[in-house]
Amino acid sequence: MLDQSIVALAKAIRQHESGGNFTIKGKSGESGAYQFMPATWKTWAKQYLGTSNAAMTPENQNQVAYRRIAEWKTQGYNPAQIASLWNSGKPKWEGKVGVNKYGVRYNVPAYVKNVYSLYQRFKNVA
Repeated sequence: MLDQSIVALAKAIRQHESGGNFTIKGKSGESGAYQFMPATWKTWAKQYLGTSNAAMTPENQNQVAYRRIAEWKTQGYNPAQIASLWNSGKPKWEGKVGVNKYGVRYNVPAYVKNVYSLYQRFKNVA
């Protein structure tokens, strides 16, 4: 049985990233409900689904997200650090504000705050 804190954190990330839209495209080349970058999807799909060419179905996206979040949790990261890892690839988010190479603004502290707030709400829902 899947740890409900993992499901709640995945739901919070999914809500923040796309509003739950599994087919949405982002401005920096990311796609899906969790806004996977193409190279990240290929790497994590191979790791968690067994093939880098796995279709980005809702089920596959959820499975990859749940398993990645579970792995980070097992490594000792807390929900805020996992949100930062999801957004920036790093567990520390303080002061990480700017514009990426695609000209898209990013604000990791605001991202972490929003995802953590959503996580708190979702984990308290029966």
